[in-house]
This record gives sequence, structure tokens and C-alpha cells, in this order.
Amino acid sequence: SLFRGTAVTGGRRSMLGRVRSPVLAARPAVAAAATAAATAGLCAASSTASCAHPKPCATETTIRGKQVPVSSEPGADACVATRSVVFRNWADSLPENVDVESVHVQSVDLFGKPPKQRLGFVKFSASVKVDGHPAPGIVFMRGGAVCVLMVLESEGQEYALVTRQPRLPIASSGFDEIPAGMLDGSGAFAGTAAKELEEETGIVVDASQLVDLTHLAYGATPRSRVLRPLHKDASEGESDAAAGEAMCEGIYPSPGACDEFLRVFLFRKRMSKAELADLQSRIYGATHEAERIALRVVPLGELWRWTPDCKSLSALMLYEKLREAGSV
Repeated sequence: SLFRGTAVTGGRRSMLGRVRSPVLAARPAVAAAATAAATAGLCAASSTASCAHPKPCATETTIRGKQVPVSSEPGADACVATRSVVFRNWADSLPENVDVESVHVQSVDLFGKPPKQRLGFVKFSASVKVDGHPAPGIVFMRGGAVCVLMVLESEGQEYALVTRQPRLPIASSGFDEIPAGMLDGSGAFAGTAAKELEEETGIVVDASQLVDLTHLAYGATPRSRVLRPLHKDASEGESDAAAGEAMCEGIYPSPGACDEFLRVFLFRKRMSKAELADLQSRIYGATHEAERIALRVVPLGELWRWTPDCKSLSALMLYEKLREAGSV
């Protein structure tokens, strides 16, 4: 499910064991060194998601070599927030023309129960300038996620398998979408996707059977090419990636407020009409997470009308365009 959290020291939840496309490149070595320097010996929050540092902490954090003051709302653990992998990844990725002057942590949501709590969501506001000009700085941080377009072929026709489950944020008791889940920090995008498919649909898939559509579309694209400085034209910045430069992570569903990125996978399987009928209206879900998920089989050509879910629409578009290009 998309509501699973991120291990505080383990990073984002992952799905990729063996996959046809290369795993997303690691952060640049310089950024990794900065992260290590900023977090070394400070917070032992991997199992409890609470700060174990003996001194008052999170009064400042390091962003691009600069000490930045940190404040927080009562009850919001700024130490856990600013030393989490998702925050450090964000801080290490900021370009040189972005200057963060301060950070105010507004809320920290933890998932699970002690001693196995993990970081779920962080909301903070930052005082920030881009090229010396003030810029919006409200961030809802949840890290990356994966989703899978399941294309089921039967008697010459293609169908999509979607899940129907409650989505309280949009006041829905049953919203249709392709299977998805948050990354868990293991770094295995395809492995996480395969696990989600089994939990949400009951279909057992090996990670090697999944095709990373986002990698096929953007995998060789440096972050600097798609996340361009404001003053550059679209034609600028098209040079090859510098050594060690991080690649584009995926698609961004809500970049105006959230750091979330999505890795989109494709899984194709031939099934009989009887097997498709058996999938229809099955109930699945991870019981330990109070999930109750119904399945629906939808003609692939009707998926765009069937649901307004951006994951599903993005996956469908990538699949169609990559198929036109002969990549899948």
C-alpha cells in the first residue's frame, strides 16, 4: 500500500531485486559524504524512530555544507525528521542556486509500534531563496513509491488489473488504481513491486519479470536535465550526465508540495477468460496493515476513462509510447 513508511535509517521502501533495467544510480559521492558527515554518530533511530542522542538535537542541520537552523512544533521530532534518509536525500540533491536559510518541522508521522516504528511522513516549511529570490518552501515529505501496470492478455485482447480500496484523503470508500506501494529503504525497486503485487492481487511475480518503464523513458536522464534551473531554456542543459551524477528518480505526481517520485513497472501475463473471471472481485490486502482490497479487470483501452488516478494514467501513457517506440 502507498501508506507504508520509510525506515528512518534504511531509506525508502524498495521493490527491485532482479530487474531488466539497471537500478537507479546512487546519489553522487559528494552528496553521500555530506550525508555521512551530517548524520554520523548522531541519531540511533533505526528501530525506535526516536532520537537517542545525549545532547539537545536538531537545532540545526547541514545542507550543502551550511549549518541551517531548525525549529519544530511541540510534539514534532525534528531530530528524526532532519536525520532521516528522505530528508538527507532531499538536502543533498538541492542545486547550488537554492539557499535554505531555516527549516521548521511541523509534523512527523511514525508507522508501526515500538520497537519497530518507522518514519512515515514529514511536513516542514523552509525559508528558501532561489537565485536570491524568495520561493515557496512548504514540503510534505514521504519518499518514493512504486506502481505496476499489469497487462493481462486473453484471446487477443489486453486487460488491466486494478485495485479498489478506501482512500480517505479524497473522501472515497473505493478508489480504483493500479497496484502501488511505498519504498522501504532496501534499494530494490522491482523487489518491492513484486511484493506489492502478491499482497494486493495474490499473483506471485519474480522481480525479473518486471519491466521498469520509468528507466526506459528517463533512466539515462540526469536530474539536472529534467529539474532545470529557472533561467535555462528547455534546449539547454542537454549534455550527458557528469560522472557520479544522480539520474532522474521517476515521475513526480505532485512536485508543488511533495517530494514523492514513482517508479512505474510493467508486468504482462497471458490468461484464459476463466482466469480473468476468477480475478474479478477477489479480496486481498495485508491484514497487518488493515488493508482490504478488491480487484477489477478492465479492458486496457478503457483504463483512461475508468479511473482518474495519476499513477494509472502515467503508466498507461508510458506503456503506449514505449510500445510505439519498440522499447517494450
